[in-house]
Amino acid sequence: MSQGPTVDQLRQQYIDFFAQHDHKVMPSAPLIPQSPSTLLTGAGMQPFVPAFRGEADPPAENVVTAQKCVRSGDIEEVGRTARHHTFFEMMGNFSFGGYFKKGAIDLAWELVHDVWGIDADLCWASVYLDDDESADLWHHRIGIPKERILRMGKEDNWWPQTVWDGPCGPCTEIYVDQGPEIWCDDPDKGPESKGDRFLEIWNLVFQMYNQSMDGSLADLKTPGIDTGLGLERMAAVMQGVPSNFDTDIFAPIMDGIAGVSKQSGSGVAYADSEIATVSYRAIADHLRAVTFMIADKILPSNEGRGYVLRRILRRAFRYARNLGITDPFLHGLVPTVVQAMSTGYPELSDEQATIVKIVRTEEDRFCSTLEQGMTKLEELVADVQGKGQDTLPGDEVFRLYDTFGFHRELTEELALEKGLKVDREGFERALEAQRERSSFKYTESAAEKAFYVQLGEQLEESAFEREWEPETEAIIQAVVGDDTLLDDAEEGADCALVLRATPFYAEKGGQSPDRGKIITPTGEFSVEDVQEPVDGVILHIGRVTSGRIEPGQSAMAHLATSRRAGIRRAHSATHLLHKALRDELGGHVAQAGSLVEDDRLRFDFSHFEAVTPDQLESIERQVQERILADMPVMTEVMPLEQAKEAGAMALFGEKYAASVRVVSMGEYCMELCGGTHLDRTSGVGPFVVLAETSVAAGTRRIEALTGLAAAEHAREQRRVIQLAAKELGTPPSELLGKVESLTETTKDLRKQIQDLKRRGSGPSAEGLASEATQVADGVKIVTAKLEGADQEELSGLADRLVEKDAQVVAVVAGVADGKVPIVCKVGEDAVAAGANAGKLAGAVAKVCGGGGGGRPEFARAGGKDPSKGDEALEQAPELLKGLLG
Repeated sequence: MSQGPTVDQLRQQYIDFFAQHDHKVMPSAPLIPQSPSTLLTGAGMQPFVPAFRGEADPPAENVVTAQKCVRSGDIEEVGRTARHHTFFEMMGNFSFGGYFKKGAIDLAWELVHDVWGIDADLCWASVYLDDDESADLWHHRIGIPKERILRMGKEDNWWPQTVWDGPCGPCTEIYVDQGPEIWCDDPDKGPESKGDRFLEIWNLVFQMYNQSMDGSLADLKTPGIDTGLGLERMAAVMQGVPSNFDTDIFAPIMDGIAGVSKQSGSGVAYADSEIATVSYRAIADHLRAVTFMIADKILPSNEGRGYVLRRILRRAFRYARNLGITDPFLHGLVPTVVQAMSTGYPELSDEQATIVKIVRTEEDRFCSTLEQGMTKLEELVADVQGKGQDTLPGDEVFRLYDTFGFHRELTEELALEKGLKVDREGFERALEAQRERSSFKYTESAAEKAFYVQLGEQLEESAFEREWEPETEAIIQAVVGDDTLLDDAEEGADCALVLRATPFYAEKGGQSPDRGKIITPTGEFSVEDVQEPVDGVILHIGRVTSGRIEPGQSAMAHLATSRRAGIRRAHSATHLLHKALRDELGGHVAQAGSLVEDDRLRFDFSHFEAVTPDQLESIERQVQERILADMPVMTEVMPLEQAKEAGAMALFGEKYAASVRVVSMGEYCMELCGGTHLDRTSGVGPFVVLAETSVAAGTRRIEALTGLAAAEHAREQRRVIQLAAKELGTPPSELLGKVESLTETTKDLRKQIQDLKRRGSGPSAEGLASEATQVADGVKIVTAKLEGADQEELSGLADRLVEKDAQVVAVVAGVADGKVPIVCKVGEDAVAAGANAGKLAGAVAKVCGGGGGGRPEFARAGGKDPSKGDEALEQAPELLKGLLG
């Protein structure tokens, strides 16, 4: 059984410590980050990136959080090492101008050494190569010998280590020597040695710059502090256990896994073998990740964060085979994870039933194919090894994925255990070939794709009619169910209809599909999606809402005209936006993806840096000017080569036939495009840019509104401005000036409050100093109690007492929120006479049920029993005498 504080206690101690030091406690951000360029929240500072960059106001000057994080970059290491996790908790304190290097190092050391009691002789520090200030603080202020302060380069002491579009800077790290029983290759090298003996527990990042994707650095307007302390590894140090998985937070999960293994008849224990240990660790870690991801509304899928979730879950289930577990079991351990984590995250309980259901469904799906897939993989491995080769063919690895649900990474890990590699390029080629064979998102198997090819050969070509009316006559060629033709479909049936000719536009080229309804003499069908899985087969996907639908019936196709009009506005505006971007930013700009919806558009484009506010305003204005110019929108079909010679731009990801449609807007722009457009640009109506963000390295994204959505956005903005002006008692035209004035007033008031806190509002230093008690030659003591005071107010009074007389030892206590904060400050002469603030503060705090400590000249401590606060101060003189001997 582990000793020392529990994980829950450590989490709370961290938060309480910084709360006592004027940090606002913020809840963990969701695992789905706000930025569309990031799949998952993987660091404590991630939610505060806009604040560090000066793009948003921070929630407070100083903040503390316990952030739930998921990372999958090193998933293959999870289980094999003592520290790697997919899910972990990152404790962090952040400052947006409140303090910098000195404050961050002081606070970290006070918590690590004075509160948690880690021996200073076991601590090392690392700093960035040229960070003399931090090195000096660690040596002269904290007292770490120079030989235990290492200077390291960007690969160790710069965050982040990779180039990204965001804040960055040098960092300093705290390491703990776990003792000779933990292996390392050279103890004299300290943290630079190989092995786990010298463990990094806390990273203090000095956010000083904003980095662009080209690696260039620009000074941040206000440097900040961003720290990260891994809760699980800190618990391992405090509990004296060899790995994070041996801490108390994992114990019930490990017991649960052991119970399932025993019930399966195998009874494999954690320590039975290396593979058993790896399996227990991987399953326990992945269970936590899966539980938290689903609680944050992430669902298993084959793309994005859903892919990460599915991969983690299936990896856990695969490792269970090493413990003799072959039936679905992970869902049964979800309540154990929820209970273990409920102190820090009580909201998990509300989602438990949903998590269990989703995990069970995913387990059942994978379980049905796992054994077959493993058999197939073993045959493949034997075949490759029999031929004397060392690489599994990419097309076979893809077949394992497509047929049995084995993600490439899972196969790679299994292959590695056999000493083999995977042909990644071949896998990607097979994956891309499958994508090209099918654009119909509702089908998954090759058999279903073949069905639509065969269907296309049987039916007349289903053509899209560009000249359309709100109501268009049509003939139903086929009613399609799950890879089969139906004789009919009755009310409530989900199916697809194939028409001989259709006014419904199928989703392609970034344009969303049309919606509407199809009415026959015997029934009505709601069109919810339109897809074209193979050329000439346009599927109208939806549900029979009444009656019965049969093949061969005549029908009326009713298009949702308002939606089509909104899509046309947004699509034409997308062409204008593309041209404006190239004119403003340069000819290197190229479309990298788009989404066109009802009066809403998203446009991804290649560009090496963020678009500035001035550039964005100019781009928006250029689009608006072209809309007002009422340019004609012309469409012409011509040979592809002729279109290219005429200067028509080809769009991202499109494949073109010999003849193409060219859409021109006056003399302004010309693009190859098969979508639906307006007749004149003035039909776009209002146009407003909502946001410009980063999608990936070298790719930016603009989101915008057109038509009715843009008008509604303007109305809402106007309403907010009018309400804000009314609340502030000023005309809307003067609102900005009023806000600026109030902001300045708030800053002044905050400064006044801080000044008052530093000066103190309790007893006068002069009066207290006159009552000092002589306890020894060169040493006097003054005690005082300030009701409701925080640490800063106590420190201010202690500072003034010592300034009055260098022989004074000031012991100042307060009572706030059921606790007794204590500050002890020792004058220069008193230190020379042997007085020690750290020892005295700890002794005084012990009287009222607490503890603490610090340096000889200054220390903070805290008691837990306010009823003994007076007694503690009364005993201070005698305690000081005892310490002086």
